[in-house]
Amino acid sequence: MDTVDTVNEASLSAIMQIPVAVQVVVGTATLPLSDIAALHAGSVIHLDQTFSAAAIILVNGKPVAKGELFVTEGADPRMAVSITEIISPQP
Repeated sequence: MDTVDTVNEASLSAIMQIPVAVQVVVGTATLPLSDIAALHAGSVIHLDQTFSAAAIILVNGKPVAKGELFVTEGADPRMAVSITEIISPQP
């Protein structure tokens, strides 16, 4: 392996360690500001997605995949998402 390959491999390794924000979107809603101001504990916001619709996985705000939500098993159950589809990048 020559020096250029070693540098490229080291650079790629460093880049792969950069943290990125991952979000899972289960739905959205558009509300007038008056409705937002009136929110309180117990308020319900109706989302645009049906319960069975795929969640959208965003990486740094860009959609990269779709998935299904589930709850993990064990002593400390957590919400999780199982990837069902990779979204092709948009130009």
